[in-house]
Amino acid sequence: MRLAPSCALLVVLAAGCSHTVPLLRESLVAEPQRYQRVAVLPIWFDGSTTTDESLGTNDVHALNGIVAKNTTRLLTQTFGDKGYTVTAPVRYLDDNGSVEPVDATSSAALDAIRTEFLQVSSEVDTHRQSGTSDGDSRQSFQFDEHILVHDSAVLEELGIDGSDAVVLMRTSINLETPAQRRKRLLWNWTGGVLLMPVAFAATAAMMPVGTPFWPSEGRVEHTLAIVDTTSGAVMFYNRRALPGVDARDESQLRSTIVDLLAKLPNQIAPSESEPVFHR
Repeated sequence: MRLAPSCALLVVLAAGCSHTVPLLRESLVAEPQRYQRVAVLPIWFDGSTTTDESLGTNDVHALNGIVAKNTTRLLTQTFGDKGYTVTAPVRYLDDNGSVEPVDATSSAALDAIRTEFLQVSSEVDTHRQSGTSDGDSRQSFQFDEHILVHDSAVLEELGIDGSDAVVLMRTSINLETPAQRRKRLLWNWTGGVLLMPVAFAATAAMMPVGTPFWPSEGRVEHTLAIVDTTSGAVMFYNRRALPGVDARDESQLRSTIVDLLAKLPNQIAPSESEPVFHR
């Protein structure tokens, strides 16, 4: 289903990062209170850390579990800080199936929702690669931005029925191992420092060569959509791909989630809203 031009999504450009442009539907901006109660489907979590002599498979699984649980808690806190009510505890699902068991019907429904979520993400990325921005840093476009999440039986079975909107989220991380960190720091404090004058000279000669310092192997990527429970319309979409982040550091992980939801409208507190007159 494609939107008429009057219902188009607005692309709000995040400063300095074209691949992380949030999408906001106009009706969410105008009436965020219609979506105050949100339910979060189990977060699809992917930890892709490469093991080495300093970080074994069991260590990676344990760290992934810690990061995944922190992600669920920090997401709940961030929604709360913006005035939203998360209607049920947030869980996660990783390659090991780390989520409370669901029946076969709900498991199939989650798979179908995830497939549509990934399709929407692909369409957004395709548009961003081919689109152009106008003078006020906004774009309007139409694409198939509906995800069917309105199966009440499935939502009830998952314990997240009775919400105004459903949140879909995918998180992937890569952790820098202790061995990788030691090699990076050794180079940066030796070869990197020695090559800095060369980099400065090349830049001054209008031949920039980039920094000689090795970046961290750490990375966090979040993709999130907020979907109208009744219609399946995607009300908000954002993706953040953040290199150099250590997901084990809770403060860094919190910053990635705060940034992910930064453009989501805050809920208006009663004291801040316009007076209501009763006839």
